[in-house]
Amino acid sequence: MYQRSSATLRTLTDDERRLIADLELRQVATANSWIGIEDEFRLAEASEINPDVERAIGRDLAALEGMEAERLAKVKRRAAWIADRFIRERQRAGTIICDDCAFDPRKVAEQLGVRPRSLLDVHHKNPLDEGVRYTTTADFALLCPTCHRVEHVRLRRSKRQNS
Repeated sequence: MYQRSSATLRTLTDDERRLIADLELRQVATANSWIGIEDEFRLAEASEINPDVERAIGRDLAALEGMEAERLAKVKRRAAWIADRFIRERQRAGTIICDDCAFDPRKVAEQLGVRPRSLLDVHHKNPLDEGVRYTTTADFALLCPTCHRVEHVRLRRSKRQNS
């Protein structure tokens, strides 16, 4: 059962189970989570997003095809909103390190007089899922520039092999 229109599922209560016990239920596979995605369009539109994050996500999602321009803009904005939230979560947790090689930018950043976060990139693990599957902060990684470039080479090769 859907708890909210955002397609968030919850466990049924005993009373709810009794109410539906005699119903014939069938499982229906869904190809995507448009309900949740569209709910979050409004949240993303009303949010302040770091412009650098928004530009980077726009580049990550440049390969999305088959979507009308207005919807593509909303998908990109929502992805940037989630990526911005991902960064803030990582900053609060104090885990501003590369998820692949564990590079910790704090010492270098201190020497250069910049923020440690500025030396790491937010990587969208599977950009082609955006706007099709309900993506979350778990769909992002924090990578040093070298690991980020390597990951994009892997994605391109994988895409070519699957074509």
